[in-house]
Amino acid sequence: IFRTPKSIRVYSVFLLNNAIIDLASAVASLLGTVRVVVDLESALASVVFLGPCTHISANFCRICHDAFAYRLFILSNIKDDHHPTRSQIWLLCLVTYILLGLPGMSYYFVQEDPSPEDRKRFGLEGYVIATVHLFGKQVLAVMINAIVLSPIVMTSIFVVRRKLLDTIALEVSDLLKAKIKIQALTYQMLLPCGGAIGATLFLLDLTQIWGNEMTQRLIMLVINIFSLASPIINFTTLPPYRALLPCKKNTVSPSGSKPIDFTTI
Repeated sequence: IFRTPKSIRVYSVFLLNNAIIDLASAVASLLGTVRVVVDLESALASVVFLGPCTHISANFCRICHDAFAYRLFILSNIKDDHHPTRSQIWLLCLVTYILLGLPGMSYYFVQEDPSPEDRKRFGLEGYVIATVHLFGKQVLAVMINAIVLSPIVMTSIFVVRRKLLDTIALEVSDLLKAKIKIQALTYQMLLPCGGAIGATLFLLDLTQIWGNEMTQRLIMLVINIFSLASPIINFTTLPPYRALLPCKKNTVSPSGSKPIDFTTI
């Protein structure tokens, strides 16, 4: 953080926060290796843990599953003469964690062990399983929260992207700098599509349109690609981070022009 150029030092807090989220989510996903089994007849959804967390404890598996986190977006225009402090950013992150943590905690406490009959019926003997009632009050509250907020957030991302593109067009005179910014922003904006694909697979399995063990395993796998793709985009797209790769140079310059100082991007 403190070795970042002063003009953009405050944004390094965002990168650190995302790195922590990515690490926790990726490790939790690996430990859990989740398969989602839905029984529409009894209105039950069972999360089957196939990963190494089963060798520790059932509660640890459930905590790993609840560790999936979302990115933090601040939908506001930040003027050049008014940058938020690190304390303000950490406070915003903390408030967001609390707001997102309450539904997650509610979901954790309503999980139950499946009955022996359900284990036998789905061939899940020997696995750690967390079962929730799809139409329970807490689960419905979490699902409604996701259904209502997801379209709002996705729409906001597109609106903010449009504003950022307009700002970049006005403030950035170098075409290469503008192109790099737009490319990184577009890739990051498309990451939530992984969650949409996972939700679609869940609905296909729920409605029995297309349901088998493969789709049940792909639900959380596709969603958790989010954690892997985000840092890869930063490292391969933004020159300050791409310069850290051994096969890349520290500066990139177009033909016939001077090297560009990418620390200002």
